[in-house]
Amino acid sequence: MRGRAAYLDRTGSFAEGTEWLDAFLGLDAPGVPAAVRGPALVGRAQLALASDPASAGALAAEGLEVCRAAGEAFWESTALNLLAEVSLHAGRAEEAAALTGQALATAVQAADRWNEGYALGTMAATAGLRGDLREAQRLAEAALVVMRDIDQQWGAARTLLGLADLARLTGDLPASQQRYTEALAILREVSARPEIARCLAGLGRIAIDQREMTLARRYLTESLELSRSTGSRIGMVRGLEAFAVFAGEEHRLDLAVQFAAAAAALREAAHLPSRSASRTERLLASAAAGLGPEATARLWADGSRLEASAAVDLALSMPSAAAADDDAAADPASPGGLTPRERQIAGLIARGRSNRDIAQELLISPATAARHVANILAKLGFSSRAQVAAWATRDDGDRAGRPVG
Repeated sequence: MRGRAAYLDRTGSFAEGTEWLDAFLGLDAPGVPAAVRGPALVGRAQLALASDPASAGALAAEGLEVCRAAGEAFWESTALNLLAEVSLHAGRAEEAAALTGQALATAVQAADRWNEGYALGTMAATAGLRGDLREAQRLAEAALVVMRDIDQQWGAARTLLGLADLARLTGDLPASQQRYTEALAILREVSARPEIARCLAGLGRIAIDQREMTLARRYLTESLELSRSTGSRIGMVRGLEAFAVFAGEEHRLDLAVQFAAAAAALREAAHLPSRSASRTERLLASAAAGLGPEATARLWADGSRLEASAAVDLALSMPSAAAADDDAAADPASPGGLTPRERQIAGLIARGRSNRDIAQELLISPATAARHVANILAKLGFSSRAQVAAWATRDDGDRAGRPVG
């Protein structure tokens, strides 16, 4: 049980593991020993953490009681560590600190070095959430010593990720990049897809800070693709937020707003704490200055309504800066400054085509069609497709009456 559940969790095979454990836990078998059912509940909670932290917390709490009653010290510590992570994801630092303290004490008493190292790592993250970066650094380094001492490669890589995050937070980009790179080599070797996605997102943020935009796009694209393939909502939130930063740096404020809005909606759906209000306010203020308050509000509303997969599609289909510059070469004679592609799509809207119809006709993805429609609305200052249709009809009439040459 221990090895199978841990493997599925580490590699990101959440669907397979969920199906397997749900089938077991759903058996009408009252004679199943607590020493078997308790670990199964905790293993199921581990698989739920990345997509549904609230459900993971409920399963871990139930598993904790069963494991305590059965005297399963290893799984008791594992459940406590997992509950601490749930609290950490929810931003409840004090609760997370109390739970990791219990997990560490239980692990030390049982000579369980794996859970000891894991608890130290989670305690480091909790100290970071509190703003005590020096203590976070000390605890993370202690966790790394334990993981390396027991030759636990995944655990060591997870701790390196924490140290990389800390270095990036303090502005030490070379140290952060070194830690991420070291962790990535281990994670690829053990096929730990959720952590690979997290690592790549961190490397992508560093590349943005260093203005290496082609490299940043490569890192962020692989990160987001991995998170979607594993069904990790936490990973997709992280990826969309990183793409919002990337789009802002590429002067695509329309996309930056939509990515940030989609990430915020996904955070709420997954019961994750809200992103820093100040960062969101800065983004919206910048967008309002460039696009106007009404267009910014409309783009935020559009992004908030996007399903997770559609938001990921929109991010992955974002054109390169060079392509965006070419596409942005608007015809000076075109009212509203629309590009040739946008005028073409406006004409299709006037003929009653939906985004899906437009995508099929122009051989583009529905997400790309939606992005073009959002750009048209923003440039023309409209709030509905009907207004675009009326504008396109008038524009066709005006151009038909212009003298040639």
